[in-house]
Parts: sequence; C-alpha cells; structure tokens
Amino acid sequence: MQKIKVWKNSRLNMTEFVSIEKGEMTTVKGYITGEGYEKPWQVRYTLTLNPRWEAQAVFIDVMSEQNYTIELYKNELQQWLNEKGEHLQAFDGCVDVDISFTPFTNTLPINRLQLTKGEGQDIRVVYVDVRHGVVKTVKQRYLNKGNQIYKYENEDSGYISELIVDKEGYVIDYPGIWQQIY
Repeated sequence: MQKIKVWKNSRLNMTEFVSIEKGEMTTVKGYITGEGYEKPWQVRYTLTLNPRWEAQAVFIDVMSEQNYTIELYKNELQQWLNEKGEHLQAFDGCVDVDISFTPFTNTLPINRLQLTKGEGQDIRVVYVDVRHGVVKTVKQRYLNKGNQIYKYENEDSGYISELIVDKEGYVIDYPGIWQQIY
C-alpha cells in the first residue's frame, strides 16, 4: 500500500514530495527541492521504519552549494551505526530520526508514542540539521492536546509549535512553515 503526501513551505521556497510504502517494513522516500537560506536545495531521503514506527535506517543525500550524504542504520541490538559500521554511542536510546527540512519526521513519534489526550512524553532523537550538515541528539517533547493537535517542543533550543495532524498522524499544518497540499 502506497501513500503520497506533498507539503509546501510557506517560509522558504520549498516543496516536499513523500512516498510511503507499507509492507513488512515501511519505506519512506522524500524529495525536497527549492530555495532557502539564499541557497538552492535538493534533498533526497529514505527512511526504513518497523511496524511500530521506529526508525531502522536513514539515508540522506543533499545537493546544494556543498553536497553531502548521511547514512545511519541500526544493528540487531538497536544501536545506531554509520556507513562504516561504527557504533555511534551518542545516539544510544534514540528511537526516532528528525530531519530538519521535513514535517514528515514529526509523524514518527506521534504514531509511535500513541499519546492520549493530555498525555506528553520527552524523547531523545537523532536530529539531522540539513542546513549545516550536522547530526546530533536533541531532546524533544510531544504533548497530545486533543483534536489532532500536538504541542511540539525542541527542549534544546526552546522552539515550540503546535502541529495539526490528520487521523493517521501525518502533519497537515506546521504553522508558519509547512502545509500539506496533497
């Protein structure tokens, strides 16, 4: 079963097209293109998710003024490894991946945590800062406010937003940034 989602960024001149292919594992392929921060961007990513919405692998290919790729995957012990097979201890305990240029990755903790109305949870994520080519851990908090609204907090930066999602947990409005157009 395949789903297609398309988002338009209202802050940057960018569009994202995402294909979600569900099977034994879910494969998500995202394509982000446009202009932002006075640079052209083409970002391709592939996420592999298990049935519990837990990230198992991520591959990101960035083309801009500087090109780079990031490849991370989990071993059988659920430890994050880089493309060389090296264990990245800093990411131990991180279940989710958050890619800065996409609203899609907010869907992972929303669907994985299954928070009831009024319930919140702190998590640590593998955060990919596409603009700067940096991968690090970040503390985040999700709170289900009811009516398909989630309060999202990046506890490291202090950033807060309220995300509106559809019945399947996909972001339809990331206020002031991303709006789902398909």
